[in-house]
Amino acid sequence: MSMSFRVTAFPIILTAVLSACGSGGGGAGGADRGSVAGEGPFPPQSPAVQTVVMNVNDSASTAELTYDDSNNLSGIDISTPQTTLSYAGADEISCSSAGACTGVNATSLAIVMDQADLGWSYQSFGIWLKDIGPTSFEAGAVSFGTVTPASALPTGLTDARFAGHAGGFYFDASGNQFATDAQMSAVTNFQNRSIQFSTNGTLLTNMSTLERTSSDGLDLRGSWTYAPGTSQFSGSVNTVNNDLKGSAAGRFYGPTAEEIGGTYGLTGGGASMLGGFGGKR
Repeated sequence: MSMSFRVTAFPIILTAVLSACGSGGGGAGGADRGSVAGEGPFPPQSPAVQTVVMNVNDSASTAELTYDDSNNLSGIDISTPQTTLSYAGADEISCSSAGACTGVNATSLAIVMDQADLGWSYQSFGIWLKDIGPTSFEAGAVSFGTVTPASALPTGLTDARFAGHAGGFYFDASGNQFATDAQMSAVTNFQNRSIQFSTNGTLLTNMSTLERTSSDGLDLRGSWTYAPGTSQFSGSVNTVNNDLKGSAAGRFYGPTAEEIGGTYGLTGGGASMLGGFGGKR
């Protein structure tokens, strides 16, 4: 699953995005619908494996993370119908101690969550900015991992609690832009195939000044469902203050739905919010 917005441009400082998402531990993402090329957890569990590329794909989108023989992220490649991004090596990729890795070059920036730091084994997510011009720029999100086979979903669980992180971008009606961080919860009833999604403690980081403020009104709420025979879910999502409304989509990840991830996009009153989430139970 992938999601992107074309946004009217205003002053932007790329280093501000790095600081905001690196220190906050959150992330943002949309997910490419598809299956993983390969099985099992990532990054590779053994240093004997020098490079592993995890690939989530469909006919239109791919997302790849490459790890070196020390399990450090050494390559980020994202391709969707809207954009193509590629970063490689220490000159373009850096990782913080807060669970975020950043790829940056002359024309774009992407941040993916370092699932090893966050204790995730089967999924991750990221956000990006590209084509920053005098009148507009593009913002997007992606979520990817080892998709749970529909036949392996644990149908007997009625109160499975996933916890993790959510984050992305918020663009207010005045043209100010912010990075967002929040804690994520997804309470899932696998018997009736329903998910109660929420984020809490949303923090905004102004991407021009780096000032951080709390914004509980931008916490998210969603009630989602999925059909029999699939591990993909979707549904509506809104902010707690009801100023923004939109949709979200995601998947269960891991051999028996050990983890969850997806993307969201909301608009309202000239403002917009885009991002993603990931977590485990």
